[in-house]
Amino acid sequence: MGTDPVFDELIRHLRQAGVEIRVEPFKNPPDTAGGLCIMKGSRLVLLHSGATKPEQTRALLEVVEAIGLDAL
Repeated sequence: MGTDPVFDELIRHLRQAGVEIRVEPFKNPPDTAGGLCIMKGSRLVLLHSGATKPEQTRALLEVVEAIGLDAL
């Protein structure tokens, strides 16, 4: 998805764990770069396309923390 190896690795692991990841613009300025949602029993991560790559990476790390390393 990008050129940040940590970001790319997090994306890869989360997708392998069955987490859908979308990068979309948010209408209102968010407090964070994104986060985890549960929609119809499926895990979805929404990332704000206007956030920097480090901000998006931090949001992904928070998702990993929320679901636990065992889930990956």
